Amino acid sequence: MTRVTDAAPAYEAYQEASALLAVGSHDAAMSSINGALNLLYHEAQFHGLRGAIRMAQNRYGDAVTNFDRAINFDPTYLAYCLHRGAGQVKQGSRMAARDDLQRLMQLLPTAQAQRLLREISLTQ
Repeated sequence: MTRVTDAAPAYEAYQEASALLAVGSHDAAMSSINGALNLLYHEAQFHGLRGAIRMAQNRYGDAVTNFDRAINFDPTYLAYCLHRGAGQVKQGSRMAARDDLQRLMQLLPTAQAQRLLREISLTQ
């Protein structure tokens, strides 16, 4: 088991990556989150942030893979399903996106999921 003091550098790298993403420094953010993942691979939020960076880079297939990993490590955090669904819509995997978003709407309806489902239905 990882002790809190051992995990601190990973969380510092995560915070740095988050701040870099917020200002549009995608490559630097990716470098920081990769450092965090090298230190603490099984942290779902690190994979989720990596997925968000990939979305910002328009690398939707990679983003979906990162959200898959985040969901595997923390299946209770529903935002990962929403973000994975958004990535699936962007990469053209509308059926997979619909399944994710419909499941999300059953558990926790959100305006964003509803908007994405409407977008899917208009393109079919």
